[in-house]
Amino acid sequence: MLGLVADPANHDVLYASSYIKRHTGIAATPGTIFRIPPEGGGAPTVFVNLPAGADPHSTTVEWLRDGGAWDAVGKVGVGDLTVSPKRTALLVTNLFDRRLYRIPLADPSAFTSVAIPRPASCVDPDWRPFGLGIERTTGTVFLGGTCTAQSTQLSSDLALHVFTSADDGMTFGAVPVLSSSLNFNRKCQAIILPDGNINGATNNNDAAGACTATDDPHLNARRRPWLDSTPPVALDDVAQYGSGGNLVHHSSPLVTDIAFSHDGGIAIGVRDRFADQVGSPGYAPAGIAEVPYEAVQAGDVYRACRVAGVWQLESGGSCGKGVVGTPHTTRLFAEL
Repeated sequence: MLGLVADPANHDVLYASSYIKRHTGIAATPGTIFRIPPEGGGAPTVFVNLPAGADPHSTTVEWLRDGGAWDAVGKVGVGDLTVSPKRTALLVTNLFDRRLYRIPLADPSAFTSVAIPRPASCVDPDWRPFGLGIERTTGTVFLGGTCTAQSTQLSSDLALHVFTSADDGMTFGAVPVLSSSLNFNRKCQAIILPDGNINGATNNNDAAGACTATDDPHLNARRRPWLDSTPPVALDDVAQYGSGGNLVHHSSPLVTDIAFSHDGGIAIGVRDRFADQVGSPGYAPAGIAEVPYEAVQAGDVYRACRVAGVWQLESGGSCGKGVVGTPHTTRLFAEL
């Protein structure tokens, strides 16, 4: 479960949706949204079923392998879930057809959908909208997505984009109000052991907080394009972590949420898709080798602020002070 929101008229009632990842089954179809009554009010019921693709988990699935779900992560099912500005409907991103659905609370069967624009800089197969946020003071819907670089395999194509809608989510502006490359250095991918080492290797995070160029490149948490859709037979060929072989990483960004702060800024949640593809632990999605792999995840949270009416991503540990650029060293939020 990832999407979760309270009913605007009764906060004891919740609406919840499933999230597709490997090694985890779902209760109904990928597009099912459940209504969860207050405690003592009975079992959850199906609120609505959206056309969000087929369940990628085979009925005869070997759960430690679950190869059918490998490329479905971030592409099948529903994404973020929120209440519309007018508080009369749910707004849901459909990961399968990449449209925004509006589901009336009074009659969920009367749902409608609208197209989500694609940034001109992102080729069509690589655009993956997901995250939602509402600026309650203005009623503006914010929708965030990721340019995944899956088809191009160019790290320079990795980016986040945010679009807005001023009419209860019914139409969106054609140009994003915020765009930022995700192709920059980050800290080392770190499991810090009691002796100060990372998986047997020295922790070489430098004072500026970046992973030094002399480090094992497998330790650098720098983001990478989404992996090819074909399930691999050995994950250590894809993304080995240190010298252990069974701990793997390939930090693939997936913008999943937008939340407003009291001062009008926004926090943008960026999930690590690869961690949802691998799990902890599980076999490679293809082949017959029974080697348990464990993903080391590296999600993140960024802050964006509006300066003279223009949205800017944090940079150098500041936001809203006219500093423009990408986050590199000093951070407003700790890396996850």
